[in-house]
Amino acid sequence: MENLPSRAISRLTLAIGIVAVIGLVAISLFFAVGGFWGPLNDLSIAIEAILCALLAWMLHPVFREWSPRSSQLMLLAALAGGVIVSMGSAFVIFKVTGYFLAGLIMFLGYAFIGLWVLALNYHSQHHGIWPPGLTRLGQVAGAIMTLGWLSIPGILGGVDSPTDASWMENLSQGNALGWMILLPIWCFWLSRILLKSSSHK
Repeated sequence: MENLPSRAISRLTLAIGIVAVIGLVAISLFFAVGGFWGPLNDLSIAIEAILCALLAWMLHPVFREWSPRSSQLMLLAALAGGVIVSMGSAFVIFKVTGYFLAGLIMFLGYAFIGLWVLALNYHSQHHGIWPPGLTRLGQVAGAIMTLGWLSIPGILGGVDSPTDASWMENLSQGNALGWMILLPIWCFWLSRILLKSSSHK
């Protein structure tokens, strides 16, 4: 990690956590009062995913050192996830689809990002770079995010209503626990660690 811009990455992970919190507040207020809070939540979901893809890009050099074979594939997964989540967000904001189908697309995008989060923390654990608790949290968050793969049948079938959803589409929504709650906590934790390391340089 010595050759990475730790302070910049610390700020980026902090930004991811903050955007996720904004999204949580927005969705809560949307269910309470409605209005523009819904689109704000959709926008924050896309921004979080884009920032996660940027984080994957910035951490790629060290990930490549840990695992040259899988790092490239995982980077592509994170970048694809950022694009897919952004598409889902745009679909619901501009009313291309209903909220349910757009949500399934966003869940799939975060499943791609979850693969990267899971793999990054798995290899980090084996190299002892970060605290064990942080890497375990990252692996749990990434694993939960991969539940979004279950949304694929619903996307292909154009399911756009909760009443038409199967157990797979409903279970795929559980991946939100990963990117709405656990991943932001992981980001705040990593931000603090990187900030401390950069202050000692």
